Amino acid sequence: MAGDDRTSSTASLPTRCLTVYACYPLVVRRTGVKAALIALVCAAASAPVAANGEPPHVVELASDSQTTVTAAAFADDGTLVVGGTFFGKLVVGKTRLAARRADWQDGFVARIDRAGKVTWLASATGDDVSAIAIGPDGAIAVAGSTSSIVGKADGPATHYRYGATLALLAADGKLRWKRDFASSDRSWTNGVTFAGDAIVACGAFAGTATFNTTEVQSTIGWPGKVPTDDVFVARMTPDGKLDWFATGGGDEDDRATACATLPSGDIAVVGTVGARATFGTVHLVGPDEAAHKRLANPLRGFVAIYAPNGASLSALELGQRDSARIEGVATLADGTLIVRGGDEDVQTGAPHPFIARVVAGNVTVRDADAPTAAIVGGELVSVRPTPGALVVEQQFAARTVTLATIAVPVKPKLELTALAASNDGRLALVGRRGDEVEHPLGGGRIEVDLSHEHGFVALVSKPEDFSALRSR
Repeated sequence: MAGDDRTSSTASLPTRCLTVYACYPLVVRRTGVKAALIALVCAAASAPVAANGEPPHVVELASDSQTTVTAAAFADDGTLVVGGTFFGKLVVGKTRLAARRADWQDGFVARIDRAGKVTWLASATGDDVSAIAIGPDGAIAVAGSTSSIVGKADGPATHYRYGATLALLAADGKLRWKRDFASSDRSWTNGVTFAGDAIVACGAFAGTATFNTTEVQSTIGWPGKVPTDDVFVARMTPDGKLDWFATGGGDEDDRATACATLPSGDIAVVGTVGARATFGTVHLVGPDEAAHKRLANPLRGFVAIYAPNGASLSALELGQRDSARIEGVATLADGTLIVRGGDEDVQTGAPHPFIARVVAGNVTVRDADAPTAAIVGGELVSVRPTPGALVVEQQFAARTVTLATIAVPVKPKLELTALAASNDGRLALVGRRGDEVEHPLGGGRIEVDLSHEHGFVALVSKPEDFSALRSR
């Protein structure tokens, strides 16, 4: 592994631990129907917070069924924008969202101010939220997907077709525009970034996709001769018009999972390839023959760079073991790319999280214990679950520094989905908290009640100023 490759921007990282004891709200019933409840809970800290810091908060978003927070991003003013999914009805103040279908999830976006108050709630215009980015004017880009039923609702041929979506909301949550990247088979938007005031989205599609008026066919895999997933990248103007799009891929499923804007204006797109894949004029080998013999679907990570006009500039592979996944990417002021992902060892089945630093095409990879993480100042800030607590750590090449310990009850379970960091050194941990409850119906049948699973947002103030660091 590489040596200590810290940047100077990490010099102000704290060495003392902040412990947060989080409380959780009650869920009330009103006329036999579970009322949506937004609860704000202040927590006590066992170590002092900086004079300009705020006390940590926990916010729960509860609908009358399951709710999950899946994405988060801090705005320059320190407010937090979160997105996720819910079933049934979700209410904040006088705003009420109802899922478009009783049997399916819907997406939401909400803004939380510095004091931990939910200031508005809006529809994400799709079934889920994969990623959120905030533009220079405060506009909010939301990446996700929507679904439609194919075949008879109660017939054996019924399945859901997923379609990639991209929406732009104003800073107050009002919809500016929504665009669909429809495909004859399936498509998803997984990542989004701002390039100035333009929006760049990335994801995957299979079959025939339509970008504006242009139809593109994904690669036909063999031997089954069925459409496989290919990567797409699309740049939109501020008013929602398609500026350009690009595709890449090969014989197996290839998917973009995240993207980021470099200081030069170039776009970095990361994801996975399942076999030989082509990005522009660059041909990637993908998993070798031995990996395909050992695994049903081996993967290799990739990094592809696109110019502001959409031209493919370069591409390279990532991964050290049999199968790799890529989960996030960030850029530093000097143009360095920081890529977060993991490998799987086929012999043991054990995951091996890693962080890769890409400078002018040269890759340095080192292991990192980062089940849920954000890239801050070129290093990982990760959350490590332990019995009764969540430990927030800054991971350097040579050492790990504990930033915060959040004490949580062992039950109900807590599932973290994302981590975000603000300009002024606050962290947001988001996910879902609660347990499924099974109700026997007789005759061996069981009804699963998901109404006890709520969206979870923990806002943690670090004990020192981190204004030089930013997660993208």
